[in-house]
Amino acid sequence: MATTEWFGEKPGALFPWAKAKLGDGAVPQVLRDKDGIQFEKIAALRPDLIVGLYSGISADDYKKLTAIAPTVAQPTGVPDYGVSWQVVARTVGQAVGKPQEADALVQGIEKRFAEVRTQHPEFKGKPALMATPYEGYFIYGTQDPRSRLLTDFGFALPDGLDAAIGDKFGANISAERIGLLDQQALVWFPTKGGTARLKADPLYKNLKVRTEGRDVFVEENFDDELYGATSFVSVLSLPIVLDQLVPRLAAAVDGNPATNG
Repeated sequence: MATTEWFGEKPGALFPWAKAKLGDGAVPQVLRDKDGIQFEKIAALRPDLIVGLYSGISADDYKKLTAIAPTVAQPTGVPDYGVSWQVVARTVGQAVGKPQEADALVQGIEKRFAEVRTQHPEFKGKPALMATPYEGYFIYGTQDPRSRLLTDFGFALPDGLDAAIGDKFGANISAERIGLLDQQALVWFPTKGGTARLKADPLYKNLKVRTEGRDVFVEENFDDELYGATSFVSVLSLPIVLDQLVPRLAAAVDGNPATNG
């Protein structure tokens, strides 16, 4: 059994929601793909199944992986790293012979999203965006699971969002287009220390989203659990997002800068 390191450097590359499900089971071996997929190490593990749904697996990669074991890659017609959490859960459930259990998990989370929309009518239709200060200003498009969280809560994504980033899950915008960040709600995912730098950014600090306290900062390390849960957007991590991010969004859009999210 193995998992692939994304970020966090946790034992087994497991975040709390996954570790809890593993229980006292063996900690998975950690693979790293910064220099490409480690085909030889995967083959040496003699896996029964390879899962790469939230990925950018190429046709050549897929051919090599399927020669090792049955492989579930990202669906056709979906941008790399753009598959929805519902499709991931149901596809994995089907692959491991537990489709009903997977569907029940999905329906349970979807019910909670519906409850959020009912409890927070102030979210409805307000334009919102998710971003990270990666090599400047990196914004997530409509095909990214993080952006779809906002619409699941009732928010709307800005008009022309995909036109600004192309057909990918997200992209950097130039300083000249920083106005795109000036939405009714803006969720940032900075790495450690990034929040202070953003708040001091001479271009960003004068936007209304900042001066009116409509931005939410989910910083890695300081908000480690929420940062990871929102980054993974999985059926297991979403309860954390629903419990912790929703109240902060409510504070961001309440019209009072003093209750910044």
